[in-house]
Amino acid sequence: MPSLSIGDIASVINTGSAFDQAISGGTAAVPFSDNDLALIIDTGSTAMAGSGGDWDFAAVFGDLLHANATGANFLLDILPSL
Repeated sequence: MPSLSIGDIASVINTGSAFDQAISGGTAAVPFSDNDLALIIDTGSTAMAGSGGDWDFAAVFGDLLHANATGANFLLDILPSL
């Protein structure tokens, strides 16, 4: 899906059969933002970065987890937490 944001990356490495969704930079329903990264490595998870804030990072490294770094600048959400 094309976005009006600049420098956003969304990536999924699905290791199973469940649906994953990575969104960076926002959607048409929320403000777009720039330089965001959403990453998923595993299955059945979601990661959302940006959506009203710039330079956000949301990452999931596990099954059925949901990372959300939205609404402000320089947010970080990595799951599972260490």
